[in-house]
Amino acid sequence: MWIQFTPLRASADKHAPIDLPAQYLPRALRYAFCPSRLTRASFLVHSISMSGNGKTQHTSETLSAPLHVRFYRTATGNEPVREWLKGLEREHRKVIGEDIKTVQFGWPLGMPLVRKLEAGLWEIRSHLRQGIARVLFTVAENKIILLHGFQEIQENSAHGFRNGKTTTFEFGDGGMNMNKRHLGSDFDDFLREEGMLSDATATAIKRVLAFQIAQEMKRRKLTKAAMAKQMKTSRSALDRLLDPENASVTLLTLERAASALGKKLVVKLA
Repeated sequence: MWIQFTPLRASADKHAPIDLPAQYLPRALRYAFCPSRLTRASFLVHSISMSGNGKTQHTSETLSAPLHVRFYRTATGNEPVREWLKGLEREHRKVIGEDIKTVQFGWPLGMPLVRKLEAGLWEIRSHLRQGIARVLFTVAENKIILLHGFQEIQENSAHGFRNGKTTTFEFGDGGMNMNKRHLGSDFDDFLREEGMLSDATATAIKRVLAFQIAQEMKRRKLTKAAMAKQMKTSRSALDRLLDPENASVTLLTLERAASALGKKLVVKLA
């Protein structure tokens, strides 16, 4: 299940990273279409396109083909991030999985979720109960490659790390020098095996959608009261749409939001 729409960022640089506000990064989010209600179990959304002039636009920024996410595979056939994830608590795997999917659907993103370390190298920062988990990644040939993962532990030592094995990578201006033999298994397959794919995908979609609507409102200098009035709905309904921690959103609300922003909502079955 995924949503396809033209990003609503106001930046003149279409490739500029987006600084994602912390309030749009919940760790216990669920996404469902509600009544007339279409739930994740009964209805899979292939795409929702929001475009102007009543026509669907497909541009280089459209999320019609999100980047694939793959694990890095060493010369000996190991996949460090996959093995690291398997050793974590299920709750922690879930949080990290949702954050990685958010990066996949929202790329490029900035802090507080993603921090650039150097040319071609970034880290995803997932906030867990005991500290921050960090997943190092690069982007090569339309793929996000998960290179290394570790967890910074807050208890006992502010500088302690769990599973902090060292791996060395070489980067150029365009990212990591990636040989195909180092492309490991698909991250979606891992989430599917863990029974987390649907929820993680839905979480990522709602985060990105809510953030981009909020960004477009900001660009148009629309207050919540003005936006609700244009949508012909209540403030509470708008708050549910903009709040990623909310468990549901209706198709009617999405359509009204798109219309209020001069966009068109298009829903397609997979």
